Amino acid sequence: MRLYFRLFSLLMVLAGALLTWLPVVAQEGPNLLRNGDFEEGDIGQAWPFQDGIPEVQVAPGWRAFYLDDPPPYVAPPPDYCHGDARCAWGRPEFRDVKAYEHSYRVHSGQRAQKYFSWNRQHEAGLYQQVSGIQPGTRLRFSVWIHTWSCMPAPGTWNECRTTPLSDSPAPMHVWVGIDPTGGTDWSSPNVVRSPEGNAWDQWTLFQVEATAQSSTVTVFIHSRADWQDRIPRINNDVYIDDASLVAIGQASPTPPPPPPTSPPGSSSGTSGTS
Repeated sequence: MRLYFRLFSLLMVLAGALLTWLPVVAQEGPNLLRNGDFEEGDIGQAWPFQDGIPEVQVAPGWRAFYLDDPPPYVAPPPDYCHGDARCAWGRPEFRDVKAYEHSYRVHSGQRAQKYFSWNRQHEAGLYQQVSGIQPGTRLRFSVWIHTWSCMPAPGTWNECRTTPLSDSPAPMHVWVGIDPTGGTDWSSPNVVRSPEGNAWDQWTLFQVEATAQSSTVTVFIHSRADWQDRIPRINNDVYIDDASLVAIGQASPTPPPPPPTSPPGSSSGTSGTS
């Protein structure tokens, strides 16, 4: 019996020593985003104009980004723009979408964020900075995204024959990201991105994880309407809802460096005089 208690005590000591070296993993915490469900404010009250631009209405807590000019990796459709790279490119229009108007465009609740470029390509999205983060915290950013891309019906230039579904959809290059340093440039190499994907006609969950390097981090939602076949799409719509940023743990501690060792053949201690 005495041997049993000695073995049990030894096991408890070893377990305690092991736990001190294991990383502490926190439980998944609360949503750190402001207005992640896009429900903030009165449903009858319009969202504010960002930078005074009437076409850019963004949910409180979020900010839109967009390219006014096409980047060099985008080409305009032939026989449509007559060499003008900007004619099929533009800043999207940002609005809310309400469940009582278009329930299939809202993932949950009463409304969601949408932005769209009618008959134009775009590269755009949303971001939000979040402060008060403990550096070293492991974070997960998740958001539900739904897109609609439609080619004009034959014999028309402004009708989608499959509304509200897509018709011959073009790639939308959707991804989400975290800048663990808190920057606001979506194209920065600091941004940790999810894989690209499409979300045509169905709500799709996009997720990414990163470890905070600063007390402020930034989350991004990105899309690029890409007419790879050079055929215009009249509808290039993105719908966003139910975003969250949660702490899922702490980074593993860096092990201490080993103690210095003396070179072979050397003697330690202080030499004396003879």
